[in-house]
Amino acid sequence: MAVVGRIGSGKSSLISAILGEMNKVSGYVNALGTIAYVSQQDWIQNATIQENVLFGRVLDESMYNKVIDVCSLEQDFETLPAGDQTKIGDKGINLSGGQKQRISIARAIYSQADVYLFDDPLSSVDSHVGKHIFENVIGPNGILKHTTRLFVTHNLAYLPQVDEIIVLKDGEISERGTYQELLEQKQEFSEFLLQYLYKAVESGNEAMDEVEPLLYNSPLSSELSQIPLKSEQSNAEEVSKSEEKVNEDAQADEERIEEGNVKLSVFLFYFKAVGGTLCVATIIFHVLCQVYSVGASVWLSIWSSHENATLSERDVYLGVYGGLGLGQVLSMFLAAVTLYIGCLNGSQTLHNILLNKILRAPTNTFFDITPQGRILNRFSKDIDVLDNTLPLVIKGWFNCVLSVIYLNMQECKV
Repeated sequence: MAVVGRIGSGKSSLISAILGEMNKVSGYVNALGTIAYVSQQDWIQNATIQENVLFGRVLDESMYNKVIDVCSLEQDFETLPAGDQTKIGDKGINLSGGQKQRISIARAIYSQADVYLFDDPLSSVDSHVGKHIFENVIGPNGILKHTTRLFVTHNLAYLPQVDEIIVLKDGEISERGTYQELLEQKQEFSEFLLQYLYKAVESGNEAMDEVEPLLYNSPLSSELSQIPLKSEQSNAEEVSKSEEKVNEDAQADEERIEEGNVKLSVFLFYFKAVGGTLCVATIIFHVLCQVYSVGASVWLSIWSSHENATLSERDVYLGVYGGLGLGQVLSMFLAAVTLYIGCLNGSQTLHNILLNKILRAPTNTFFDITPQGRILNRFSKDIDVLDNTLPLVIKGWFNCVLSVIYLNMQECKV
């Protein structure tokens, strides 16, 4: 099954929905069996080529050699110093874009999945290599002929060989059917096809070799002059608008920084992460610490006013004063312990929430538009603030607030 449409029509979004990488607003998605996915942008591990193809699976020599053959990788192995044992550098810097894409396709084939999702993988390979891969992998006589294949493509030369075609427009299916059925309808697909033919004819003989299957026994071959073609200028404007829309979507996730006072919801979210018991315990112990401190000062003042106290009275004064001092030390210790345990618990909870969100983020949207440095900052700098800076700030705030309360009480007495 092929999926076609103009730029920004929703082809990649359709595959993302099947993969569960988009939020489902309505309807349902049901995919039976295992799924293999080949994205527009190749994904390569920092390992050998063979390890990239196997992807942790056991080596089956027969299947492996067959996959290498249909993906046209044998000639590439001959030019590499260690063949398929050549270690690929970070992000595949030792290979060309076409080679990396063919390795991605080979990895998907070797997985022997039930459903294959191809998001325009042949756009980054040469035309003759793309034709070879389509005929031997994706096409009706390819190695995957007994599986379900969903094939997004901009090359309409492959369409006569697919079982069914889905035409997308503005995120919705505008047409659906076989190649001949869509040609006979003479709607969106026919106009889209004629635009493709018009560009292919202008591009030269190499493009005409790809277009030839489309013209063979096509109802449009005798009606090219009857179906209105969009002017090159209007088509360019439409493409430009689509590209602008894509660029706007890509820039929509700019980092937002809140300014002004911290909202109450932020404090409540942090207190929830710390835990209600630890929050209450921390407040109680800080209040007790201040109470013992004030009590010791008051008791010392009372003691100093009794100059003619007997020895037994002095022992009582000393015992009470020592008890208040000991209570202050214990409450101060427990306040510090509960504060730092609470902050550590809150930091760990927020880290787990952040990690869970990152691991579940859509791979083909979030990571494409979010800089890696921003993600690393959240896990390093921000978590460091939670671990080291915030406990000191909270402790200082407690001391300041309780001291202000004590001074106000003293002024009221005066």
